[in-house]
Amino acid sequence: MEHLEESRMNLQLLYLIFRIIDFFHLSKLFDFSHIQTYLKQNLEKWLISLPLVSFKNPNLFYCGIYLLKSLKFQIDKNKIEEFLKDHLKHITEEYDNPIMDAISELFYLLKSYALCDIQISEKNIHQLVQKKKLNLTKQKIKKIETSHLVAFIINLKRLGKESILKDADRQIITEVLKDRFSEKGIKQLEDGAFSSEASYYTLLYFHLNNELRQLREYDLLENIVNRIHRNIELLTFSQSTNNDLFSEIFYSCESLKIINCINDTSMYRQIIKYMVPDEISEVITDNKDFPPKQNPFREISLNELGEDISMG
Repeated sequence: MEHLEESRMNLQLLYLIFRIIDFFHLSKLFDFSHIQTYLKQNLEKWLISLPLVSFKNPNLFYCGIYLLKSLKFQIDKNKIEEFLKDHLKHITEEYDNPIMDAISELFYLLKSYALCDIQISEKNIHQLVQKKKLNLTKQKIKKIETSHLVAFIINLKRLGKESILKDADRQIITEVLKDRFSEKGIKQLEDGAFSSEASYYTLLYFHLNNELRQLREYDLLENIVNRIHRNIELLTFSQSTNNDLFSEIFYSCESLKIINCINDTSMYRQIIKYMVPDEISEVITDNKDFPPKQNPFREISLNELGEDISMG
């Protein structure tokens, strides 16, 4: 991974690997100087937007910006800001209804704006979000993948336009997402495949709405942990390695962060079960002072969008 000639694939893959390393707090064990060198010397190769952007394949420019910020490398803010504004202009000109037609593109663009602390003008917001063009129906909502449905809401939230969603729209979205739950996990579509990506964005949706406690009845934790174990067993590092397995592990890890926010004794007990051997977990959970009432059981640093507060 130290040689990034094929930036289109490797930088996306490296971004996912870095996020997993960071989740386990192992970044001090690695030397990332070669990434710094690559990003500084090859701005024109990674500060671009790719076609067919998806949540398994984050846009290349976002991967570069995220790595620069998280590794505290110096950013050429003027060039990055110019690129982001040009890309925003492209989206507003390319799509008749950007907020619905360019969900994933807009998702990574707005996240990049937030990372670089750049404000979007009211004019641009109006170009991106036109209430009369939303026209949400249950049939239309059911055709949107879980991750895109939640990203659509996050995009509205970042633009300060979440209020244009009617209460009826929110209710339909909640019902549609709950219909995609099963014992095996959460689906992207009602008749689609199970995925860690869908699980993460569903958890994120309930986190956005302060309704995580609704999910206590589902055994999501065991499903997510088992998926991590299974995917790690399948993982091999080679030139043919693709993003899919890393993406699955990444979204599973991010899901654990959100589950960690469910403030409930039964969820504490489940989490403890995976942290220590059974004989120790029983001693902890049988203690009359469990969980502690005065001090937090654990410290979580996620913002209202489910992101690490340090990153935005």
